[in-house]
Amino acid sequence: MARLAERALAQRAGRDRAADRFQVVVHVDAAVLADPGAGGGCVLAGGPGVAAETVRRLACDCTCRAMLQGPGGELVAGRKSRVVSAALRRALAARDGTRCAFPGCDCRARDVHHVQHWANGGATELSNLLGLCRAHHVFVHEMGYRVEPLANGRFRFLRPDGREVLQAPPLPAVAADAARVLTDRWLPPGAEITPTTGRASWQGERVDYDLALEALWMCDQEAAGLG
Repeated sequence: MARLAERALAQRAGRDRAADRFQVVVHVDAAVLADPGAGGGCVLAGGPGVAAETVRRLACDCTCRAMLQGPGGELVAGRKSRVVSAALRRALAARDGTRCAFPGCDCRARDVHHVQHWANGGATELSNLLGLCRAHHVFVHEMGYRVEPLANGRFRFLRPDGREVLQAPPLPAVAADAARVLTDRWLPPGAEITPTTGRASWQGERVDYDLALEALWMCDQEAAGLG
């Protein structure tokens, strides 16, 4: 339901420059936005503090209003403007389609990511923008993944340990009959494939592949020292 509401607001935002996809107000000092390690304020309006990198993710694709503080503490509110215009969104969809740019992900690209954040001088132009789903936008801001531009105008994604995230793993070299090689490699001697092979043994329900993949991913994170 939340995604349906967000989608409706996003479509409205494309027609009405005053519309917002979110109504989550975050107050953050410019120094913190430019450098997550800097000291300064970073809080939800009327709420708790927020991690600086989380705010940088939100600021990739949001509506911003700059406020300057005078010597006497007075505030001067600047003009409200969207970081990514509707025209840029259309150009991004025309270049990359509507799916997440993270290798292997087929989810809808709901967020626009600045490869070099605008708070660090990155331009809000097509060559510096990527469409990402919400989960992978979190990956590149808060979980150590990085995006690097390539010479051909494309991008590559790197894991926290520096390894490239590939669209698909390379196929293994098979020098003999593929069925025999795979059988010898993966099937233990004496094992028998039956109609019940692969069925969960606890209650007889189907294997929860989402849970299995999540467990493997957590093991990978722990191996990389991020768990």
